[in-house]
Amino acid sequence: MSSFDVIENGWLAAPEVEAEAVSQCCVCAEPICSGDSYWETEGGDICCECMENMTAAAFLTDVCCERENIAKRD
Repeated sequence: MSSFDVIENGWLAAPEVEAEAVSQCCVCAEPICSGDSYWETEGGDICCECMENMTAAAFLTDVCCERENIAKRD
């Protein structure tokens, strides 16, 4: 391919469009872009990657603001 063809192909190629951020993950602070899957919670939006890597205990503590208790007799 000649250098002219390379230049012409680059000129004719569609420009890369950056995905538009519509929200932000409340755990990792990465943008959630148009077309991305995410979880909508009371604590904020969470990207699927964070949700998949989060334990149930971490979810309850970090997102639901719950705390672990210790059982005791009255």
